[in-house]
Amino acid sequence: TFFFALYDGNRQRTSASSNQTVLTAQARAGNFRFFPGVLNGAAIASVPTVDLNGNPVQPAAATGGLQTVSVFGKDPNHGTADPTGLMQQLIGATPLPNNFLVGDGLNTAGFQWQIPSYSDRDQYTFKVDHYLSQNHHMNVVVTKEHQYYTSTTPVYPQAPAGTAVGISQVYSWFASVGFTSAIRPTMLSEFKIGLQHPDLAQVGGTSAYPQMYPSNNKVLFTPTFISGMTSPIPGSIDSELIDPVYTIGDSLTWTRGRHSLKFGFQSDYMGSNAFNINNNVVPAVTLGFGGVAVSGISSIAGIGSNQSNAQNLLADLSGSLASVNEGFGVGNGKNAPWIPYPNRRAWLQHDASGFVKDDFKVSSNLTLNLGLRWDFVSVPADKWGRMLEPVNGFAGLFGVSGTNFGAMWNPNATGGSLTTMQSVGPNSNNPGLKLYKDYWKGFAPAIGLSWSLPYFGKDKTVFRVGYGWSRPPAQSFLGIDGSFTAFATSTTFTPTTAC
Repeated sequence: TFFFALYDGNRQRTSASSNQTVLTAQARAGNFRFFPGVLNGAAIASVPTVDLNGNPVQPAAATGGLQTVSVFGKDPNHGTADPTGLMQQLIGATPLPNNFLVGDGLNTAGFQWQIPSYSDRDQYTFKVDHYLSQNHHMNVVVTKEHQYYTSTTPVYPQAPAGTAVGISQVYSWFASVGFTSAIRPTMLSEFKIGLQHPDLAQVGGTSAYPQMYPSNNKVLFTPTFISGMTSPIPGSIDSELIDPVYTIGDSLTWTRGRHSLKFGFQSDYMGSNAFNINNNVVPAVTLGFGGVAVSGISSIAGIGSNQSNAQNLLADLSGSLASVNEGFGVGNGKNAPWIPYPNRRAWLQHDASGFVKDDFKVSSNLTLNLGLRWDFVSVPADKWGRMLEPVNGFAGLFGVSGTNFGAMWNPNATGGSLTTMQSVGPNSNNPGLKLYKDYWKGFAPAIGLSWSLPYFGKDKTVFRVGYGWSRPPAQSFLGIDGSFTAFATSTTFTPTTAC
């Protein structure tokens, strides 16, 4: 018995500078600052209104000194800060500025810090080879690999402890069992069974801040601020992809006279279970006034070109909504109500193959190679029956114009009907229908020879030639995933009154 164990670890630590835009202390209180007659500018702007330390600097073109006005009490629909306190909580999750290189300098500025990134990998491998007897040998190999890495960590350093944005984790299992048996001196059996189970999970902004709302312990929405500040909750994507493959097979080699025969089979089970929380399943909220006019800000004396910035600050502080975009999905192909549902698919597919070959030694210097392979490939199926095809199949693709290619580019073609889609496959409304037929006819013959030429010296030159057929690769279930668009939609809600 032979044992082998391996551990392989790798650690990488890097960092990158980031300068995010935040609100100044005065702006958070609703006090908007500006110099009349000029547009606010950061310390490195062509016309700055602050120095590198954030001290106000009056430009030569200004028509007056620094003005500080409250954005509240001007517009009757948005007279105060958000009464729910939610916007203050979000803004409070961002730090005060530590530089004035970005933003407008007086109301928005920069917060610069080093974003740490991590990349950890651990691999464990264990192998056992065991001779049950002189004729029987077994080996087992198991490998586990874990990778953990981040593309970015929290947007701001005071993000809730233990949270991060852009985390990716890979958990991979690989295992195989082989059994080799010399049944007799002229017959050898090689049995194998194996699996691979990769699991890639990515954590984005929608689940990176579980402590943001203690009342329900989850993020309710991803906000887009229009004052220029960077949101503490980025609207990135959470996703997971699991692609398992299970294999079993056996081959038998039999030497008899001039023949060296080999038979074998293999069967594979493949799947792809994946989801991503995009399409705004967690609603995406854009702050602003939408189609509702805002009043009062324009009447501030000397505000001029800074008016839009002041209005945007009011929208963020008051929690005014311009639009809400939310995605919906369908849980199964039988009952299809629109619900907040992540884009999840679970594909399943099977294939099988068998072969027979014979290396026939015609003479001491000539060997014929004869073989035949057979392949079966099943139709991919979605676990929840969410796979679509047109009613009437291929003929249903051409719509009202007709039922074949003769209807294309012919404005006078008729005889068809509106293309209507239906769910097919297991767990659908039409479980007896498939996207296409299972493939059973994968026969692939092959013939060849090996001839040791009697010329140029004995056993000095060998001539080989062969000819065979092969089946093209099976259609991947990932290639037909476009049907999922019929089971996902996104709707934008726009307020018609101030809110």
